[in-house]
Amino acid sequence: MTDISNPHFPDAPSSLEDLGLTVEHVRRVAHMARLEISESDTERYIGELGKVLAWASMLNHEDLDSMEPMASLSDDEVSAAQPRWDSDEPGPMLSPGVLEAMAPEMDHGFISVPKVLDGGGGA
Repeated sequence: MTDISNPHFPDAPSSLEDLGLTVEHVRRVAHMARLEISESDTERYIGELGKVLAWASMLNHEDLDSMEPMASLSDDEVSAAQPRWDSDEPGPMLSPGVLEAMAPEMDHGFISVPKVLDGGGGA
């Protein structure tokens, strides 16, 4: 039994078993996220997904009625009302040699990366 209890939220789920997560839930989430995970990693991801869901469920136990919606992460009301936009100026460029060294694979002078969308696999 994996303990995910939090003393600040005694009514929240205290174990992964309380959440009722199964291997099939993990597979469905991975499929929706277009991730390929091995069978051996599935059990580990049950725990990871359970921890995320447990933290999210703790919000159900908080009184949020008095909270004002946030328009910005800034405490400064002026910054929140008028977001700062950086100028769109080109910065320093990487040399072709540095770029090629960073690239996963080169193909005739172009960076070649694996296809991710439209059934191209995934992470």
